[in-house]
Amino acid sequence: MCRALALALFVAALVPLAGCGPKIQDVSGTVSLDGKPVAEASVSLFAADGKTYGSGTDASGNFSISAVPSGEYKVVVAKYPKAGGTASDDGKMDKAYLDSMMKGTDKNKGAPMMPMPGKGGKMMMPGMSGGGSGTKSELPEQYASLEKTPLTAKVPTEGGIQLQLKSK
Repeated sequence: MCRALALALFVAALVPLAGCGPKIQDVSGTVSLDGKPVAEASVSLFAADGKTYGSGTDASGNFSISAVPSGEYKVVVAKYPKAGGTASDDGKMDKAYLDSMMKGTDKNKGAPMMPMPGKGGKMMMPGMSGGGSGTKSELPEQYASLEKTPLTAKVPTEGGIQLQLKSK
């Protein structure tokens, strides 16, 4: 009986703690450049602790990122040229695809900043490969750099994140 009572008291003490911690939210929004939607760009939220949450934009510049903890984030938006050739979901790439990925890349320092094939493929982000890459974002440089980006976001959000980029 005493054990059951002790266990019940222990569980009752933990119940108020169940709601503690960061709130988790799905985040969505749009990216525009000079008022026009930016299709096929990557949007990444960088937390102070180094965790990154990201997504790509659709043809209308819309993005959606799942399960983002509450907090302040630096936002990086980049858009890289599509690779030529083909890559399949099982990771097979033809020579044209590999050549286009390596075009403009300093093979001794960096890696191409291109989406990797397959479901759940990762985007290598600027400044994250440990070296310079010759591949440049099609958007203004400041938005593709974690060090230079003026973009920030606060989560939780209401109504979505509107990322309005300017070419000048």
